[in-house]
Amino acid sequence: MNIILLLHSHFRWIVILTALITLVKYLFALIGKKGFTKSDRIIGLVFVSAIDTQISLGLTMLFMRVITDTFSMQTAEHLVIMSTAVTFAHIPAKWRKNTESSIRLRKTLLCYVITLLFILIGILRLRGSLVW
Repeated sequence: MNIILLLHSHFRWIVILTALITLVKYLFALIGKKGFTKSDRIIGLVFVSAIDTQISLGLTMLFMRVITDTFSMQTAEHLVIMSTAVTFAHIPAKWRKNTESSIRLRKTLLCYVITLLFILIGILRLRGSLVW
């Protein structure tokens, strides 16, 4: 379990980094009045893939904690918050078709900002403070 905990703990930096890169890219596209492009789709896919990898590691840890009877209320809270973040990250996939490009960009940016906020809240609630 220690290796999975180590991977899960350190992989969060990749998730946060890809989130920030994605948000900056989308923000510049929005400011430049550009539509949703193929590169926007790819960078969003990298971000969502990083989140999916992270939640897979987290669910593996959760399963191991349930087996070893080390599941706590703090773990349950972290699970709910992070599951909400993953849900918001996947919502933009619904807009692949039938959505105007600039509207899709705005909606996707909003969902990814909410996702990042939930991730940060989930980390802070698990840690109990700003200790990273």
